[in-house]
Amino acid sequence: NKIRLINYSIKKLNIEVIYCLLKNNVDINFKEDEDGLSNTPLHYLASNLSEIIKKTKTYRYKTREFCFNRKFCVYDIFKTFLERMSIHFINYKNKKKGETALDILYTKRTKECKFKSKRKSGIGINYNLFIKLLRNKDGRSNYYDINGVKVGRGKGDINI
Repeated sequence: NKIRLINYSIKKLNIEVIYCLLKNNVDINFKEDEDGLSNTPLHYLASNLSEIIKKTKTYRYKTREFCFNRKFCVYDIFKTFLERMSIHFINYKNKKKGETALDILYTKRTKECKFKSKRKSGIGINYNLFIKLLRNKDGRSNYYDINGVKVGRGKGDINI
């Protein structure tokens, strides 16, 4: 299988390429079986969100121009994904675990909270902001209810 450039760019944390592809209206309504998981670009974005945000913040400190240029804002990239994706791909469950992008964000939020209590400094990511964006676009979960409480595989609000 041929890996799509948008997924490769997300995995490699190449923010500039992601932005360029979105600016040129790259198709993001697909699933890719390259890794056997059958993930959508939104799955990859949700999975790599913290790493992309960390890289973006690092870039902002390196150049003043980047700091004033909001085109690389991860929130805007995420929002653009949701605006361009069909509801089918927003709520698509991957093959391996049956996770939607929302499941990934809820899981990462839970892990971040547990990890945060063990450390004193570092990057804090507001997963609730991205969860709210997904919920506003009718995003659903396979593992969590409408309130974000883990209820188990197949019992989330996508199954109601």
